[in-house]
Amino acid sequence: MAITYQAISTVALKENNNDESLTLNAPAGVTTDDLLVACISFRGATTPSIPADWNLIERTETGNLSANNNNARASGLMAWIKRGATNPSFVFGAVTGQQFPNLAFGYVVRIDGQDLTDPLAGSSVNTLASTNTTVTTGGYTRSFLTATADDYIEIMLCMGAQEVTWNTQQYITGPTAMTEIAQRTSTAGRDGSIAVARTNVLGDTTGGFSAVSSAARRNALIVASFGGPRSTAAGYSFSTFF
Repeated sequence: MAITYQAISTVALKENNNDESLTLNAPAGVTTDDLLVACISFRGATTPSIPADWNLIERTETGNLSANNNNARASGLMAWIKRGATNPSFVFGAVTGQQFPNLAFGYVVRIDGQDLTDPLAGSSVNTLASTNTTVTTGGYTRSFLTATADDYIEIMLCMGAQEVTWNTQQYITGPTAMTEIAQRTSTAGRDGSIAVARTNVLGDTTGGFSAVSSAARRNALIVASFGGPRSTAAGYSFSTFF
C-alpha cells in the first residue's frame, strides 16, 4: 500500500492576545491507523504544550510579540500521531504557562499507508531569517529504493511573522516544487501567516528546502519526511537530516 496524502483540515484560529490553547480541527475521513500531522504557526516566545500521545517533530519559539516591525518573528511547531480506535485530543497549549500568548493558527494533515511503527523519516527546521523573503531549511541526505509515492511524503510548514503570501516552495537543489495545500494570513491580535505544502516527488538526493514570502520579514520553515511500509521495499532507508 502506497503512502498517500488524503486531506487537510479546515483552519483553526486564535486571534487575540490572551494566553489560551488552540483546538485544531480533524481532517475529513480520518480513521484508525491514519497518520495525523499537526502544523501550527503562532506569535511569541513561548513553549506551548502538546496533547498526550502526540510526538513532537520540531518546534521553534523565538522572537518578540510586536506585530508590525522587522524584529517580530514567527514561531511554530509540527507534531504527529497515529490515530487509534478513537480520535486523539487536538487541544494544543492546554497546560497553564505553556499556552499561546496571541495569534495562533493551525491545520491537521491526514496521511495513510505510512509505516505503522515508525513513520517519521526525518525532519529539519531553519534558523529564522532576518528581514529576508527567502527562508531555507538545513541539508539532508537520503537513499530510497525507488522514487515513487510508495516511499515517502514530505510536509513543509511555512510560518511568517507578518501577513505574507507564500510562494515557490521547493527543494533547494532539485527542480521539484512542493504542492501547497493550505494558506492563511491574519492581522487580528498580531500579524502572522501559515502555509502547508507537500510532495511525494523526489528532488535531488542531497540538499534542503526553500520557500519565498511576499515580504522581507522574519520567517521560518519546518519540514518533515514520512516513510511508507519498510516491509514492502527491501533496501529502503529513511532520510537523515542535519
